[in-house]
Amino acid sequence: MRAHFPEYFESPLEPEGFIKDALIILDANVLLSVYRLGVDAREEALKVLEDPVVMDRLWMPYQVGIEYLRNRRDVIDELPDAYTRVMESLKTVRKAVATAFGEGRRFESSRRAVQDSVGASLDQLSTLLGSLKDGDVAIIDPDDDQVMPRVERLFTDRVGTQPTMDVLKSRATEFLDFRMPNRVPPGYEDSAKDGLRRAGDYFIWCEILDHSTKVQRPFLFVTDERKGDWYEQSKGRRLGPRKELIAEFAQHSPHGYYQVSFDRFLELARAHLSLSIDDATIEEVEEVDEAAAKAADQANTRAVAAKIAQLYNLENATAANVAAINHAYAGFAARNREMVDNLVRQSNLTPRIYEQMAALAKTQNAAIRSAMLGRPSAADVNDSADEP
Repeated sequence: MRAHFPEYFESPLEPEGFIKDALIILDANVLLSVYRLGVDAREEALKVLEDPVVMDRLWMPYQVGIEYLRNRRDVIDELPDAYTRVMESLKTVRKAVATAFGEGRRFESSRRAVQDSVGASLDQLSTLLGSLKDGDVAIIDPDDDQVMPRVERLFTDRVGTQPTMDVLKSRATEFLDFRMPNRVPPGYEDSAKDGLRRAGDYFIWCEILDHSTKVQRPFLFVTDERKGDWYEQSKGRRLGPRKELIAEFAQHSPHGYYQVSFDRFLELARAHLSLSIDDATIEEVEEVDEAAAKAADQANTRAVAAKIAQLYNLENATAANVAAINHAYAGFAARNREMVDNLVRQSNLTPRIYEQMAALAKTQNAAIRSAMLGRPSAADVNDSADEP
């Protein structure tokens, strides 16, 4: 059995051999997570990647580079935006005081006393927040981003070739027509995304497979993905790459494939590459990963909810929307059953509508392909991150 199903048996390289010998691929969500770290942890993480024992084995798929560059500014803005949201919340307190006491002469003296006292305190808080924001060394000026030049140096002459439009169309057709509806990993859990963005993970995977035929060594993919279309999971824990990924990689290369999260990569680098990494840095990387995953799950849930809500007016739904909703429902219903059921009740929908949706998607398959693949824009083709 071992010879026929090697992906189900432990590899002799797993995982120590990979950290020592493998080509190392960093996902866009890993590169973007560096921006979310505090100054000390950020510097230490970058130094690990810049050490020759790691840097000399790095390689970047073209799709990863596009996703990193397109999402970099949004991630940089997250920290200053947090300060802005806190400042905006102070305005709601001022409004709450006025609302609570009402207008006119009723409670006028009490209202003015509270408004004056609370207003003075809020002014002090606003000034303090402004000072904290101005002095926060973790905030990165997007026009003076000191991280990006270091990322650029990591991958000098080690970036995949841009796929041609014909190659992208072929890969997108394979993904949309076969892999996504049949839940073949990776990428099928991105079905709620718009256009070709849903195929971004598969584009990365195709580049990895192609490159594996040219490089005679194991591959280690460092990704903070948490979805089940990348990782085997048990009770919310990532157990390792999906067996299907290991098996598909083996069809292209005999040298082995593995994947780990960024915090696990740092642990392995410290243990087996003799690199200096503080426990605090690894813990911070893990916390950033968890926070980003939670935000991504919330965004996915909102996207699915919006698409399912569109079903209320099927006459105006395009074939592409119907197909996307169909796949989104199949991919997310199990994990968001309560949310889906509530939407169905609120919209007066019945299970019959999903049968109609599936039938429409099937009969209009040619129209779907045309909508998805006919004239994809550069943004649709290349922008698929997560966020990570």
